[in-house]
Amino acid sequence: MNWIIALVAAMLVVVSQVITQRRLLTITGILFIAFGLFVHTSIGIILAGCYIIIASFLPHRSYTHSLLGLAFFASILHYSLQQWLMNGVFVAALAGYASHLVAGMKFLPVNRRGVKLFAPIWKKEF
Repeated sequence: MNWIIALVAAMLVVVSQVITQRRLLTITGILFIAFGLFVHTSIGIILAGCYIIIASFLPHRSYTHSLLGLAFFASILHYSLQQWLMNGVFVAALAGYASHLVAGMKFLPVNRRGVKLFAPIWKKEF
C-alpha cells in the first residue's frame, strides 16, 4: 500500500511539471474520490474530492469563498469525523476556513477585491 501511495505521489510531481496548477487540482480531486472509494467508501473523502474538483473549475474567491463554501466544507468535516473521531477538529477546521474568508475581506487594506460571502444569491463583495 505504501509503495502505491509513493508511486502516485512521484507521478504527481512529474505531471505537475507539464500541466497547469488547475488541472493538477482536478487530478488531485479525482484521486481523493478514488481513495475515498478504496477506504471503505468514505463519504467525507469523496465529498472532499468533489469539492476539490469543483474548486478547480471556479475562479478564485468565488463560491469557495462564500458561506455556501463554508457550509459544504462543514458537511465534508461532518461526514469525515463520523468515520474518524478526532476531538476538536470540527471547530478548529471551521474556524480556519472562516478566518480565511475574513482575511480575504475588503476591510483589510491589502485586499482590493474582497469576497462574495452570499454567492450565488448576492454578488456584493465584502
